Amino acid sequence: MMIGQGTHTVDQRQIQDRFEALGVKVEWKPLEQLTKARNDIEHYRFSGSHNELQATIAAAARIIRALIVEVLGHAPAELLGRDCWDVLLKTEEVYDAERARCRASLAPIQWFSPKIADNLDDLLCIFCASDLIAQRDPTNSRQDMARLDCRSCGERMEEPFIIAEALERILFADAYIAVTDGGDEPVIECENCLADTFVLEEACCASCGFQYPRQLCADCRTEVIGSDFERHDGRCVPCFLASQDIPEL
Repeated sequence: MMIGQGTHTVDQRQIQDRFEALGVKVEWKPLEQLTKARNDIEHYRFSGSHNELQATIAAAARIIRALIVEVLGHAPAELLGRDCWDVLLKTEEVYDAERARCRASLAPIQWFSPKIADNLDDLLCIFCASDLIAQRDPTNSRQDMARLDCRSCGERMEEPFIIAEALERILFADAYIAVTDGGDEPVIECENCLADTFVLEEACCASCGFQYPRQLCADCRTEVIGSDFERHDGRCVPCFLASQDIPEL
């Protein structure tokens, strides 16, 4: 058992240190965001919206519940008090309802990239990192006609940027392997829209839907993606190097 010493209040950094010493793993980011919001409000400088604050409290509520139930083995209402716990539950309920409405507005969209379609939780606001992303016209099914807004901070989303950032999160492991072990980056710049949203595995731009025509190497008949086909006389890189008597790297 860890027993505090002195009369000073334990701050968040000390709490994190003690949890680490006890081997308790916690996702601290939601609690850090809540602490920042509290400090800003205390000093009259909070500039976020009501929805942003709700999202922050709701995210923290999930962590608080997990700590109390899974780590301490108590009921939240017992430790926090009924009134406090009711406020947290109500805030989380409102947030979850808004999130459900956002997801419903995105549901009709036929996304160009299956990676995006299967990972909508990675569509985060490029300004406040909220996942409350909604389509203005919830009946629209065309990605090229979709206009996205953040329901938390109210900012309008520029699609290439939100798609590019989502792909960074979705394909982070693939990009890491490409850097450390060699190989192609999973996402490259699209020749059509110039955004970093062309997914090589899908041979399609996740932002504008651009696709290269299907091109086969003149020698080995493997598919060649992108401008390599023109640069290498209609061959894949290995066959082109072989034809030039250039040792393959």
